[in-house]
Amino acid sequence: MKTLGIIWSIVKNIITVAVVLGIFSVANTNFESVSLAVLVLIYLSISTFSTLTGLHQVEFSKVLNREFKDIKKLLAQDEEDYEYTKEERKETEKQEFNLLIKVWINGIFQTIIYIITLYNLLVSL
Repeated sequence: MKTLGIIWSIVKNIITVAVVLGIFSVANTNFESVSLAVLVLIYLSISTFSTLTGLHQVEFSKVLNREFKDIKKLLAQDEEDYEYTKEERKETEKQEFNLLIKVWINGIFQTIIYIITLYNLLVSL
């Protein structure tokens, strides 16, 4: 299941790059190229913002989990009383790692789209 999610993320991003290349290939005038480049840059800004927001939420939950763990230690509660077992923590760490892989994949493809967009923008100016 993990591999399928990663493969889907790669395929989705390849399709996005192909769509961006297709969009720029139909632009006939400089005005169209600049307009499309601006729209693609807006898309990249929104996409990057949502990706980074999700990543920050994951990091924030890790910090909160550590803080709660420290508070429980200070209150001298047993490890067995924790809400999550070690297996559940390992599963959560695996999910976080899979999310991080997908974020890196998206980041690489967003960088490729950004380079394509900047190239088309500079050529049309």
